[in-house]
Amino acid sequence: MQKRLLICMLFLMSLLVQEAASLRMYSDESITIDSPVDDDIFAAGSVVNINAPVESAIVAGGVVTVNAPVAGDLILAGGQVVLRSDIGGKLVAAGSRINTPQGYREMLC
Repeated sequence: MQKRLLICMLFLMSLLVQEAASLRMYSDESITIDSPVDDDIFAAGSVVNINAPVESAIVAGGVVTVNAPVAGDLILAGGQVVLRSDIGGKLVAAGSRINTPQGYREMLC
């Protein structure tokens, strides 16, 4: 019983802390991020375009294009993945066709 109470209290405190709510979710047929996002993003859609800087991202879609820098980690999954900018953290990409800048090619298997 005490463990449940402690877990509930920690969960409620995490909701009150501003940093705990640092995730933006996008879901639609076509998603375009044109203004900078100072939070982590999670996006899913048929076409996803990231055209402005983001903190970190997890993206799934049919066609995923990253045209702006990502400060942290970037996780991508899609039919076609196009990466045209710098990634500050780790890059994980899965897709039937992955296009990346020359510097990232040796990291992909």
